[in-house]
Amino acid sequence: MGSKGKGKTTALNGGLSFPLSKIIINADAFNNTKNKALKGFLEYLKTGKTKNEFTRRIEEMIQTIKQNEQARQEYRLMSTFEMDARYKGFTEGTYNNKKETAKILKQLGDSIQKIMQVTGLPEEEIEKL
Repeated sequence: MGSKGKGKTTALNGGLSFPLSKIIINADAFNNTKNKALKGFLEYLKTGKTKNEFTRRIEEMIQTIKQNEQARQEYRLMSTFEMDARYKGFTEGTYNNKKETAKILKQLGDSIQKIMQVTGLPEEEIEKL
């Protein structure tokens, strides 16, 4: 998401961008307004308490957005763990394949130097096989 400020945008709903503006609202004005809907909205901004259907819907939307953001963060974290596990598995699998290849080449009588060249394993490790 972009930052608030003149000339900047924010991405919503999977990439739609909207210009951002700074809006200053005197939430304390709920004490002085006669309009019930506006009073409820300003009071909600000030206290966080929902008093009517409009402010309840706003609160529901905020909670949905928070949950979606939390879900995205959890997904990113899970994806990172999954990628790490795959990389570790791939690395271990590659290493085991190199050892198996070295073992076969050693059984076939190839030189340690050739096995080192083919597998990239160090001499000490090949000698252990």
